[in-house]
Order: sequence, then structure tokens, then C-alpha cells
Amino acid sequence: MPYPIKDYFPLLFQAIAVGTEEILKILHRLYLLLKKNGRKCHRYKKMTVFDILGIVYKTTVKHRQSA
Repeated sequence: MPYPIKDYFPLLFQAIAVGTEEILKILHRLYLLLKKNGRKCHRYKKMTVFDILGIVYKTTVKHRQSA
């Protein structure tokens, strides 16, 4: 079940106390959530977390051929 981003912070702090494997799992899930929602934001012309932080990332764009 996907969590909102703010719900990941307590999980992250718990993982820091437990060990690095849990931290990596949580950070990976958080990255996938941000990536998925970032694509939605661009579709609606909204800024993403990556845009706000100034992080450059690749976008996939389908090229249409003119007839």
C-alpha cells in the first residue's frame, strides 16, 4: 500500500535505528513514489519535488510522426 510522502519520515527514522537494509528499502519506495507522481504533475503542468529541488532527471516522451 503506497503511503503519502509525509508518512515515510517516521518509517525512515525507525529504519535508521534498525539498519541500512531497511533504510534502502524505504528510500527506494519513496523514490518510486516521487517518480510516479512527478510524471503526473508534469502532465498537469505542476512543479514536482525534483523541480523544486533543482534536480535534473530524464523524461520519456513519445515522438509523433507527422503524416
